[in-house]
Amino acid sequence: MLLRIATASGYRESGISISAVATPQEKILVAIRTTAIRLDIPLGAYDEQLRRLNLFGLGVEYLRSLLKFVNVRFRENESRKDSLFKTLRHSFHPTISQRPAETKEERRTRKREEGIKLQKRKNQMQTANYDQNQNINALDNYLGRDSLDAV
Repeated sequence: MLLRIATASGYRESGISISAVATPQEKILVAIRTTAIRLDIPLGAYDEQLRRLNLFGLGVEYLRSLLKFVNVRFRENESRKDSLFKTLRHSFHPTISQRPAETKEERRTRKREEGIKLQKRKNQMQTANYDQNQNINALDNYLGRDSLDAV
Protein backbone atom coordinates (compact mmCIF):
# COMPACT_ATOMS: atom_id res chain seq x y z
CA MET A 1 0.00 0.00 0.00
CA LEU A 2 2.80 2.40 0.90
CA LEU A 3 4.57 1.80 -2.41
CA ARG A 4 1.32 2.31 -4.34
CA ILE A 5 0.70 5.62 -2.55
CA ALA A 6 4.25 6.82 -3.25
CA THR A 7 4.13 6.05 -6.95
CA ALA A 8 0.65 7.58 -7.27
CA SER A 9 1.98 10.76 -5.62
CA GLY A 10 4.67 11.13 -8.27
CA TYR A 11 7.54 9.25 -6.64
CA ARG A 12 8.03 6.95 -9.64
CA GLU A 13 11.49 5.73 -8.69
CA SER A 14 10.25 4.27 -5.38
CA GLY A 15 10.64 0.57 -4.73
CA ILE A 16 11.05 -2.30 -2.30
CA SER A 17 14.41 -3.63 -1.18
CA ILE A 18 15.49 -6.38 1.18
CA SER A 19 18.59 -6.02 3.33
CA ALA A 20 20.59 -8.69 5.16
CA VAL A 21 18.76 -11.49 3.36
CA ALA A 22 18.33 -14.75 5.30
CA THR A 23 19.73 -13.34 8.55
CA PRO A 24 17.99 -12.33 11.79
CA GLN A 25 18.60 -8.70 10.77
CA GLU A 26 16.69 -9.11 7.49
CA LYS A 27 14.52 -6.09 6.74
CA ILE A 28 12.09 -5.28 4.00
CA LEU A 29 12.26 -1.59 3.13
CA VAL A 30 10.02 0.63 1.05
CA ALA A 31 12.15 3.40 -0.43
CA ILE A 32 10.28 6.52 -1.47
CA ARG A 33 12.36 8.48 -3.93
CA THR A 34 12.28 10.41 -7.15
CA THR A 35 14.65 12.02 -9.59
CA ALA A 36 11.87 13.72 -11.54
CA ILE A 37 12.83 17.18 -10.27
CA ARG A 38 16.54 16.73 -10.68
CA LEU A 39 18.44 19.51 -12.44
CA ASP A 40 21.91 19.12 -13.91
CA ILE A 41 23.02 22.52 -15.17
CA PRO A 42 26.73 22.97 -15.88
CA LEU A 43 27.86 26.46 -14.95
CA GLY A 44 31.56 25.92 -15.43
CA ALA A 45 34.31 23.35 -15.70
CA TYR A 46 37.36 22.64 -13.58
CA ASP A 47 40.69 23.10 -15.38
CA GLU A 48 43.04 20.54 -13.83
CA GLN A 49 46.21 22.06 -15.30
CA LEU A 50 45.46 25.55 -14.00
CA ARG A 51 43.68 24.12 -10.95
CA ARG A 52 40.80 26.55 -11.17
CA LEU A 53 37.14 26.74 -12.08
CA ASN A 54 36.34 28.29 -15.45
CA LEU A 55 32.81 29.66 -15.69
CA PHE A 56 31.04 29.33 -19.03
CA GLY A 57 30.54 33.08 -19.36
CA LEU A 58 26.92 33.00 -18.31
CA GLY A 59 25.29 36.39 -17.97
CA VAL A 60 23.56 37.72 -14.90
CA GLU A 61 20.15 37.61 -16.63
CA TYR A 62 20.61 33.95 -17.51
CA LEU A 63 21.54 33.15 -13.91
CA ARG A 64 18.47 35.05 -12.64
CA SER A 65 16.24 33.16 -15.07
CA LEU A 66 17.86 29.91 -13.97
CA LEU A 67 17.24 30.78 -10.33
CA LYS A 68 13.55 31.47 -11.04
CA PHE A 69 13.30 28.15 -12.88
CA VAL A 70 14.96 26.28 -10.01
CA ASN A 71 12.58 27.89 -7.49
CA VAL A 72 9.58 26.76 -9.58
CA ARG A 73 10.92 23.21 -9.59
CA PHE A 74 11.45 23.31 -5.80
CA ARG A 75 7.83 24.45 -5.35
CA GLU A 76 6.73 21.52 -7.51
CA ASN A 77 8.74 19.22 -5.26
CA GLU A 78 7.10 20.69 -2.14
CA SER A 79 3.70 20.20 -3.74
CA ARG A 80 4.55 16.57 -4.50
CA LYS A 81 5.65 16.01 -0.86
CA ASP A 82 2.45 17.62 0.43
CA SER A 83 0.41 15.35 -1.81
CA LEU A 84 2.26 12.29 -0.51
CA PHE A 85 1.74 13.27 3.14
CA LYS A 86 -1.97 14.04 2.63
CA THR A 87 -2.54 10.72 0.90
CA LEU A 88 -0.66 8.85 3.63
CA ARG A 89 -2.59 10.63 6.37
CA HIS A 90 -5.89 9.93 4.62
CA SER A 91 -4.99 6.27 4.04
CA PHE A 92 -3.81 5.46 7.55
CA HIS A 93 -6.03 7.78 9.62
CA PRO A 94 -9.44 8.00 7.98
CA THR A 95 -11.90 10.36 9.60
CA ILE A 96 -15.02 9.00 11.25
CA SER A 97 -17.20 10.21 8.38
CA GLN A 98 -15.14 8.14 5.94
CA ARG A 99 -15.63 4.92 7.85
CA PRO A 100 -18.47 2.77 6.61
CA ALA A 101 -21.66 3.24 8.64
CA GLU A 102 -22.63 0.23 10.70
CA THR A 103 -26.05 -1.34 10.38
CA LYS A 104 -28.46 -1.50 13.31
CA GLU A 105 -27.59 -5.16 13.80
CA GLU A 106 -23.83 -4.46 13.75
CA ARG A 107 -24.28 -1.64 16.26
CA ARG A 108 -26.43 -3.87 18.51
CA THR A 109 -23.78 -6.61 18.37
CA ARG A 110 -20.93 -4.16 19.09
CA LYS A 111 -22.81 -2.60 22.02
CA ARG A 112 -23.63 -6.05 23.43
CA GLU A 113 -19.96 -7.08 23.24
CA GLU A 114 -18.88 -3.82 24.90
CA GLY A 115 -21.44 -4.39 27.67
CA ILE A 116 -20.22 -7.96 28.23
CA LYS A 117 -16.60 -6.74 28.50
CA LEU A 118 -17.63 -4.01 30.96
CA GLN A 119 -19.59 -6.49 33.08
CA LYS A 120 -16.61 -8.88 33.14
CA ARG A 121 -14.36 -6.07 34.38
CA LYS A 122 -16.85 -5.15 37.11
CA ASN A 123 -17.13 -8.78 38.21
CA GLN A 124 -13.34 -9.10 38.30
CA MET A 125 -13.10 -5.96 40.45
CA GLN A 126 -15.79 -7.24 42.82
CA THR A 127 -14.07 -10.62 43.06
CA ALA A 128 -10.74 -8.94 43.75
CA ASN A 129 -12.33 -6.75 46.44
CA TYR A 130 -14.08 -9.80 47.98
CA ASP A 131 -10.81 -11.75 48.00
CA GLN A 132 -9.01 -8.79 49.57
CA ASN A 133 -11.68 -8.50 52.29
CA GLN A 134 -11.50 -12.25 52.92
CA ASN A 135 -7.73 -12.01 53.31
CA ILE A 136 -8.08 -9.10 55.75
CA ASN A 137 -10.69 -11.02 57.77
CA ALA A 138 -8.52 -14.14 57.84
CA LEU A 139 -5.55 -12.09 59.01
CA ASP A 140 -7.67 -10.41 61.69
CA ASN A 141 -8.96 -13.77 62.89
CA TYR A 142 -5.44 -15.12 63.02
CA LEU A 143 -4.26 -12.12 65.02
CA GLY A 144 -7.35 -12.35 67.24
CA ARG A 145 -8.71 -8.91 66.32
CA ASP A 146 -12.17 -7.89 65.28
CA SER A 147 -12.18 -6.65 61.63
CA LEU A 148 -13.97 -3.48 62.62
CA ASP A 149 -11.23 -2.60 65.12
CA ALA A 150 -8.62 -2.67 62.34
CA VAL A 151 -10.54 -0.10 60.30
